Amino acid sequence: LFLANREDSLRFNQTYNLQGAVAEQKKYSGPAIQELKNANRLLKEGYMWLKSRHGGLKRKVIALDKRRIYVYKKEDSKAPKRIVPLAFAQCRSHVTKKGKFSYFMELFTPEKKFLFAFDDESEQQEWITMIQGVCDNSMLDHLENVTPKKRLSKEDLSESSSTWKEELLALRQQEGN
Repeated sequence: LFLANREDSLRFNQTYNLQGAVAEQKKYSGPAIQELKNANRLLKEGYMWLKSRHGGLKRKVIALDKRRIYVYKKEDSKAPKRIVPLAFAQCRSHVTKKGKFSYFMELFTPEKKFLFAFDDESEQQEWITMIQGVCDNSMLDHLENVTPKKRLSKEDLSESSSTWKEELLALRQQEGN
C-alpha cells in the first residue's frame, strides 16, 4: 500500500480512523530502552543514521517493538526523542554510491517520510525485514479492530454488482460501434 500524496494519505486516515495512530507520535512519552528490555518488548535495537530536518545524518539509537520504532539520542536516554507508529507504514531499500553511506532505508508513514542510513547491506536488509514484518502485522491488527461506519447488506452488494455489470456491458457495446 503506497499513498501517492498528502491528500490521499489524509483521506485514507479519515476512512480508517487513523488520527489516533498518527497523534500517538506526538502525545506518547515512551519508555527508556532498559524498560523495553526488562518487559521483553524489544524485537531489535541498534545504531542507525537518521536524516535530520536540517538535512544531515545523525547517529541515533533505534529500538523496535511489535508496534513502533523508538528513536533515542543515546542508549541511556530516559525517553525517546521520537516514536514512530508502524501501522500503515511502508519501507523500502535504497542503494547509492554517493557520500559516506551507500545503504539507505526510506520509511513512509501517513504523517512523515524518514530516511535511515546503514554502514553495510546486511544490516540494512536485517532492519528492513524486521520493520516490514512489524508494519504488516500492525496494519492487520488495526484493520481487524476497525469497524466500518456502514455495513453493506446483501441487497446493497447485489445492486452495486448489477449496476457495475450494466456499466461494463454499455462500455463494451460502445467499443463495438
